[in-house]
Amino acid sequence: MSKNHETKYGDGVLPVDTYKKEVDELVAHKDCVDWAGLRKQLKATGIRNSTLMALMPAETSAQISNSTNGIEPPRAFVSIKQSKDGVLKQVVPGYQD
Repeated sequence: MSKNHETKYGDGVLPVDTYKKEVDELVAHKDCVDWAGLRKQLKATGIRNSTLMALMPAETSAQISNSTNGIEPPRAFVSIKQSKDGVLKQVVPGYQD
């Protein structure tokens, strides 16, 4: 894999370097990723895909992965989904929070 000089990732600039730090005033920032190790790896090897994204779950994938579908908070502790196969009742994941 060749180093990709056309992206910020190839230069070692990561999302943790560019996010809005004002968010930390609302929720304390806690690293869950070895950013220094990733930065070192990217500088050495580059990155295969320069477009990185995560899509929110759609209706079907949300059911399969036991998550909610979308960015809006759930309105009840149990969600009821109707499909051609019948009714599916699902406890909203993380409802205690």
